[in-house]
Amino acid sequence: RNSLNNAEFFVGKAEEVVPRIYDEDMKKKAKRVNFIEYLKKYHPDAVQWRLSGYVYKKEPWVAFFQGRDGEYRYYDNLKAKYAGAAYCGDGMKFLTDYLGGYTFLSATKALLDFEEEFAEETDIFEGC
Repeated sequence: RNSLNNAEFFVGKAEEVVPRIYDEDMKKKAKRVNFIEYLKKYHPDAVQWRLSGYVYKKEPWVAFFQGRDGEYRYYDNLKAKYAGAAYCGDGMKFLTDYLGGYTFLSATKALLDFEEEFAEETDIFEGC
């Protein structure tokens, strides 16, 4: 009726629709960003070193790691023991669910921006 031939419409809550249409490539890249380093730089009060690796300071049963596929994740040992499901996730999920103050989009952007910044910092040392 209104001659919109190059438009696509989505129906639903923004927090459900936007992640589905958000660039999958950006999500894949954000999952590979070292969000442990991101936390150490921007939320140092949230991360703590233990002999087993880095953990979430407020809930030390939540551990951070890099998977064999190169993606960074968190693992909630307490939820795994008692709830079974939804006990791990990527950096974006950690930022939104545990730290708060982030949306899926802002967490993705923050991690990708950090990756660029981190790459620039490490490029400085390559000539040494």
